[in-house]
Parts: sequence; structure tokens; C-alpha cells
Amino acid sequence: PKAISEAEPKSILIINPELILTEKIIFTNKLISASYSSFFLVIPEIF
Repeated sequence: PKAISEAEPKSILIINPELILTEKIIFTNKLISASYSSFFLVIPEIF
């Protein structure tokens, strides 16, 4: 892994932002789904 990162820093710099973006999208989707599920679980308690 070290040899690859040292030999091809440009390709890694191009790939990394895409991976970070997809990870952020997945994280936000999980966060939204979790907040929605907890919100709907709280509704019966309110009413």
C-alpha cells in the first residue's frame, strides 16, 4: 500500500474526494433514516 501511494499520489488524490463524498452521502442517509425512525417511534408517546 505504501509503495502504491508513493508511486501514484495523483490518482489517489482524484479517487479520494469521490470516496469521501459517497461516505458522506451514506452517512447522511443513515442519519436521516435513523432520525425518521426515532421520530415516528416518539409520535405514539405524544398522542
